[in-house]
Amino acid sequence: MSLFSPIATFELFHLQIPLAKPYKLSRLYGIKATADVIILKVTLEDGTVGYGEADPHTPFTEETPQSIISAIRDYFAPKLIGSFPQTIRAHNELMDALLPLNYMAKGAVDMALYDLCGKCLNIPASQLLGGRIHNQIPLLWPLGNGTAQDDLPLIEEKQAQGFQSFMLKMGNSPIAHEITRLETLYDHFGDDLALVVDANQGWSLKDSLLFTQYANQTPLILLEQPVRKHLTHDLKSVKENASFMVSADESLSGKEEMIDLVRNDCVDLFSLKVSKNGGITKTKCLADIAYAAHKPVLMNSMLEFGITQAASLQLGQTLPHLNTSLGHAYMSVLRMSDDFTDLNTQIDNATITPNDEPGLGIAVDEEKIHRLAFQTIFIENSSHAI
Repeated sequence: MSLFSPIATFELFHLQIPLAKPYKLSRLYGIKATADVIILKVTLEDGTVGYGEADPHTPFTEETPQSIISAIRDYFAPKLIGSFPQTIRAHNELMDALLPLNYMAKGAVDMALYDLCGKCLNIPASQLLGGRIHNQIPLLWPLGNGTAQDDLPLIEEKQAQGFQSFMLKMGNSPIAHEITRLETLYDHFGDDLALVVDANQGWSLKDSLLFTQYANQTPLILLEQPVRKHLTHDLKSVKENASFMVSADESLSGKEEMIDLVRNDCVDLFSLKVSKNGGITKTKCLADIAYAAHKPVLMNSMLEFGITQAASLQLGQTLPHLNTSLGHAYMSVLRMSDDFTDLNTQIDNATITPNDEPGLGIAVDEEKIHRLAFQTIFIENSSHAI
């Protein structure tokens, strides 16, 4: 008797959930007060359920909630209903053949397939990826655009909770102000403060090099995506002038961008996001390329909820080249006013400890999803209803 039964139905839920505190990003992205999320529920004929999630954020992502819904409802679900979940690679190849790009929509399906396979086999999805290497992973805490005076009390509060590394969002203020912000924080906390700066494409090359000239005199660990994503030659120029690591985020979507960044040695580290990069399968491919190129990775996040964070954790705990000088972004659910999973039960003292539960390792509150959803779509036998 087979351990797997065929896929019977897809369900999609569109939710908008406020952040616990509005998040000020670069001048390109503005202020985020709520987060859109598309939840995917895939059910097998035997009743086994797997979950996926997509986390669009326009203009950070080209995908929107409605484009994700359309891709899954109109293209992927009709072809996947009736198939078996364990052929994950074949399903990814099929989705690629049906639609180019659309990484978030593909990623939600991919996460659900890993969740299903792990549950059918009664093992964590991490075992499907080679097995756990990291029993615990430290977390970082992000700080929105602002001043050092905004940062000081929050850093002190989070340090008391166990956080040792922090991501400063920049890219909105004049470079002189950003330099003052960094200088004030190091003067107050000392050189042991582990910091990464993320400009979210907010700077020109001139501004990036001016910031780098100053930051080279500090213990800054990492600068992420200072310039526009298509200007990879500018990204390389920043790397060549920096004494700290430089990473790509928006410049990296899929395998082609990864290969180009590696071939041209544009960065020191890669920022991986399981939703943005197309799910566990595609993100693991990027991680494998980074490993072959002797480049570390940072498991980063969008404004994510527990399903995406759990999928990212299933992958991250298996990677030998996780950056060890900073924490990783498994704290997204702590920034939300609500969540529909129990992922936060794995977080304590600014550390996440993966459990041994099957699939993605989380419990999902489906009643809460139904209560919060303002759009629900059910897909069965190649048909859909709203």
